[in-house]
Amino acid sequence: MSAAQTPFRITPNAPSALPTSNLAFPPFGQALAGPGLASPDAVLCECLPGGREPVRQLIRDRFHEAYGARIASYMPRLLGLHRAGGSGPLGAVGLREAKRQALFVERYLDQPIEAAIGTCIGRAVPRSEIVEVGQFAGSSAGAFRSLILRLIDQLHAEGHRWVVFTGTTALRNAFSRLGLSPVELASADPARLAPAERDAWGSYYHHDPRVMFGDIREGHAVMSARLATGD
Repeated sequence: MSAAQTPFRITPNAPSALPTSNLAFPPFGQALAGPGLASPDAVLCECLPGGREPVRQLIRDRFHEAYGARIASYMPRLLGLHRAGGSGPLGAVGLREAKRQALFVERYLDQPIEAAIGTCIGRAVPRSEIVEVGQFAGSSAGAFRSLILRLIDQLHAEGHRWVVFTGTTALRNAFSRLGLSPVELASADPARLAPAERDAWGSYYHHDPRVMFGDIREGHAVMSARLATGD
C-alpha cells in the first residue's frame, strides 16, 4: 500500500482545507477554528437503554438544522459526550459492529465491507475487526476535537481495528484538520436507497458524502502524538 493510501496517517502541519463554517455539517460548524480541546473535562459515555433520548434528540436537531433531515432510526450503540454537572450532551455518535450485523455503508458498496477494505490494503481483513460510526452531532463549537479524541480512545480500547463511516466534504475536512487521513472506498450514491429513505435525508446528499475507512491503531497514535505535543 502506498503512503497516499495509508489509513489515518499523520499529516504534518495539517492544512486548514476548506472552512467548515460555510458547509452544512451538523456536529460542529466552526469546531476546529482554534487549537486545543474545547471540552478537556468531558467524558464519552455509552447510553443505557433508558437514557438514550437526550442523545437522540441532539442527533435529530442537528441533522434537521443542517440538512432538513428527518432522523427516525438510530445506530445500535449511542455514545454521548458529557461534561460533569452539565445539563445535556455536548456531542453524540453512534456505533454499529460489523461482526453483529450488516453496516449501513455496505448499501453503497458492491461487496462486503471486509472485502472492500482488504482490496484497498492488499490483505484479508476479518469482519470482526470493523466498526461503523455515524450520526455525529454536537451542541457547541469546538466539541468535534474532544469527541473524536475520546471516540478513537474508546474504539482502540474495545479492540476494533478498522473504522468506517460516511463523510460529507465538511466531515472529511474536519478529519484533515486533525491530521487524520481516512481513505475513500466509494461515493455514497443516494440511488442505492429507497425513494422515501432518500427524501428523509433532506439535502444531505448535496454535500458529496463518501464511504471512508481508517486504521484505528494509526488514528490512536496520531491523536496521542498531537495531544502530547499540544498541537
